[in-house]
Amino acid sequence: MYNRHFFCYADDTTTRHFQQLTYSQALQLVINNNPKLKAVDSLIDTAKTRKTIAEVSPELELEIEVEGIDDSGIDNTETAIVLSKTIETGGKKPARRKTTELERIIAETNQAATIKQLTSETTIVFYDILFCQQKLQLAKDSLKNTEDTYSLTQRQYELGKGTKTDTAHARTDTFNAQRQLKQAQYQLESAKAKLQTLWDSSDTDFEIASGEFEGISEPVSWQELQNSAKNTPAFKMLELELQLSKARVNLEYAESVNDFSISAGVQYFRESNDNAFIIGMAVPISSSKKNKAAIQQASSSQAVSQQNYFAAKAELDYELSDLYLQWCNAYETVTDIQKQLLPAAEEVYSAAEKEYKLGKISFLNFLEARETLFDSRSQYLESLAEYHNIKADIIAITNLQ
Repeated sequence: MYNRHFFCYADDTTTRHFQQLTYSQALQLVINNNPKLKAVDSLIDTAKTRKTIAEVSPELELEIEVEGIDDSGIDNTETAIVLSKTIETGGKKPARRKTTELERIIAETNQAATIKQLTSETTIVFYDILFCQQKLQLAKDSLKNTEDTYSLTQRQYELGKGTKTDTAHARTDTFNAQRQLKQAQYQLESAKAKLQTLWDSSDTDFEIASGEFEGISEPVSWQELQNSAKNTPAFKMLELELQLSKARVNLEYAESVNDFSISAGVQYFRESNDNAFIIGMAVPISSSKKNKAAIQQASSSQAVSQQNYFAAKAELDYELSDLYLQWCNAYETVTDIQKQLLPAAEEVYSAAEKEYKLGKISFLNFLEARETLFDSRSQYLESLAEYHNIKADIIAITNLQ
């Protein structure tokens, strides 16, 4: 569990600036400052207050009654001072306690679920920044390569091994690479701004995100993944909501049982200067249909909650199964590109560059090898980004880290 009230930053000024922002620092900032989580905290306070109120029993009531006041004054009055108390029946207080306790637990579980969701969102955005940083570096490498290629075509033309068309083509590629570099810079700034919105602060910024973008792990077994999804906050919320609906039905049944009140006091007869003790009991006489509508409403809500529970559980099972297949496929894609496609593209490009310098192949053949190389590198980065996004979605609905 992350500390809700502590995080490190670069200096003590109002504006906090990170030269390098790690994932743990980003997540701490989000957990400490996200407005959604602050709203959830308020719900917990409300639930605790309701639970405190539910523990309160009916208070004593003091009644003072004076009879017999007429034109002659108070000489013939009778004064009664009575204490009365309502006695709750039907198990109302335990039912209230059970209901409000479940509401409190749900509020706290909702907080854990919100943190889990924010962790997933932060992971996705943070790795998107890492992806954009890698794309930016790739764009810079591509621009450098096109500039080198342009210089190479000029030398080849001077040596009689190339044409002006080759040089013009290479120059056009340089312009396109410059445009792609600007686009990569914009995408990186956009991704960084998106992360800042999660911690809802414009006075905290950073230069670069620091993390292992190329670090991946082999998917766990399907059985292990299923087990990790059983005790998540989201799964607990489904069970708790079902329990709460049942508790509310029991509470309404308890509320349908009539309470009674007992009283005791003293009565003073002013005329005779006598006192008398008074005791009493009051029992409401009401229809057996008392609270029937509320019971029916609570029972209907319980039935809906039960259907929602089974529907949400089935949806969760399907989502987990689908994400697991995507995770396995993403892992295989990354490893295939890393172990097979990239080395092959590097080898083809290296050979094509040498042969072009010797005038053995055309510029278009060399250009094709170059495009294959950078397309392969781009595919590799995109496959890594997809892997991390899928893994973040899985973490959101399981206890995997």
